[in-house]
Amino acid sequence: MRILALNAYHGGSHRAFLDGWVNASRHEWTVLTLPPHHWKWRMRHAAITFGRQISDRSRDQTWDILLCTDMMNLAELFAFVPASVRALPKVIYFHENQLTYPDDFAGERDLHFAFTHFTSALAAD
Repeated sequence: MRILALNAYHGGSHRAFLDGWVNASRHEWTVLTLPPHHWKWRMRHAAITFGRQISDRSRDQTWDILLCTDMMNLAELFAFVPASVRALPKVIYFHENQLTYPDDFAGERDLHFAFTHFTSALAAD
């Protein structure tokens, strides 16, 4: 199986999760990552950045499944990738779900990121 994996915050436990899975797998992986800086910015722009990278690679590569982590908006990604990628089965891994995390916070909560996770979940298979 050929897996396209996207990790917009490739550091710490986010990196350990994906690297561990890739290293223990017998499948063929294409892993696209972004550095672990400014998580809110990563969630806002990762779909655009990955969309360009995927479009460039899709001329020479095909995949059987798309896996992404929670640090991007999966629904937004579809606007920037070819139909062949939009048609792939889509899996999203929520390392830290903004719908429920953090459940104890100071000040008013920014629900924008919770909604990003909600729409990503709806876009996944």
